Amino acid sequence: MFKFSIVIITMDKNDRQAAVRRQKKNAKNNAKRKAKPERLKTLELGQSFESRTGYSKQLVRSCPTGPAWRTENLFDAGIGQVIATRILPDNLIMVASILLDAWCLGAKNAFIYIPTPIDLETCIADYNDALKLLEIEPSGAVKLVTQAVEHAAGPGLKPHLDYADAKIVMQGIDTVGCNETFVFGKRRL
Repeated sequence: MFKFSIVIITMDKNDRQAAVRRQKKNAKNNAKRKAKPERLKTLELGQSFESRTGYSKQLVRSCPTGPAWRTENLFDAGIGQVIATRILPDNLIMVASILLDAWCLGAKNAFIYIPTPIDLETCIADYNDALKLLEIEPSGAVKLVTQAVEHAAGPGLKPHLDYADAKIVMQGIDTVGCNETFVFGKRRL
């Protein structure tokens, strides 16, 4: 036969108050997380650019360019990140992030998002820790991405579907000012 024991654990008043405070704090943090504005999340597909971002394509194209970066060893590794930005009228920044395959596939992945300036700093710092980013001229970022996509189009490879949105962030940036030459395809030793 089995014997069962029931143990009743009681909390004193201070422990109960601490538990209630902890629950309230957790509930408050969860509510904050859920209440973030939609524009701070990665933008969803299935809706128009304007309804997803809150900005028209024409407005984004007319905004001043912000900083741009690329992965330092993009051509050695064959794959890396290119990030271009536009400074929106309300001092937010629209970011186009493109995963670029410089050896063959061109734009493997792309997305846009609108972080707060602090979130962007954190994101770039995290990228830099993992990938070692180089800050480049916006014209260089556009030239690099455009030429990689054109290189991939040679054998009939198309860029990622979300590249169309990322391209809006880069449109209107003149690449004539970029003197850098990019060589695509795998280098043979």
